[in-house]
Amino acid sequence: MTIDEDALVEEVMWRGGIHDRAHAVAAVAAALDAVGQQLDAPDRAFIGEQLPAPLASAVQRPAPSAALRPSDLYAQLATSGELSLGVAVEHARAACSAVAEFLDGEARTLLARRLPPIWAAVFAPVPNAAETEVPAGTVPGHGHSLATGRPGSRRPLAEAAPAPGQSDSVVTADNPHGDGKLSSAREPAESGRLATARVGADYPIAQAKDERPER
Repeated sequence: MTIDEDALVEEVMWRGGIHDRAHAVAAVAAALDAVGQQLDAPDRAFIGEQLPAPLASAVQRPAPSAALRPSDLYAQLATSGELSLGVAVEHARAACSAVAEFLDGEARTLLARRLPPIWAAVFAPVPNAAETEVPAGTVPGHGHSLATGRPGSRRPLAEAAPAPGQSDSVVTADNPHGDGKLSSAREPAESGRLATARVGADYPIAQAKDERPER
C-alpha cells in the first residue's frame, strides 16, 4: 500500500514543529535521498514501492551529492533551507522517524538490517508509551513509574492539598483558638474569666427593663 503523502508531511510538520509545508517536504526528500545512497538498487526499489511518486524518485535515484552521514544531511538541510543547524537537525530527525513509522514492518526490517548503524538509528520509529519496557511482574497500568503507571494519579493534583500547617499549628486544629472562644470554652463558668465563661448571661440584655429614674 502506498503511503499517503499528505498524512506523512503533516506528521513531519507536527513532529518537527515545522510551519512551512515546503520545509517539511524538503526534509522528507532529503532524508530519502540520503538513505537511498546507503542501499542497493533492489532495496531502493522495494522502499520506493511504498512511497508516492514524488518521494519515491528521491530514494530510487539518489543524487550523487547525498549525505554520507546524518551530520551531512543536517548541514545540507541547513544550507538549502536557510535554517540554523539546530532547526535543520529537528527537521531531519522528524522526517526520518516519520518515514520509518509510515513504512510497513518488512520495509522497517530491511532498513534496520541494510543501513549502517548510524543511519538505522535515525530511521527508526519513535517508541510510544505502550512499547516502553515494563519491569517483569508488573501488571500494565499498575506500576508506580512513568513506564508502568496508569494515566492519571490515584490522588490528582486537583484533589491533593499539602498539610496546611505544623502539627501544633492553629491551622491544623479542628477548633482553632477553642480554649479562648466564648462558644467553646472548656473551663467552668465560675472561673470568672471572660474567655472561659459559659454562654449566656444571668441578666440578658433582651430581658432588661428600662429603669429610668423617676422625675
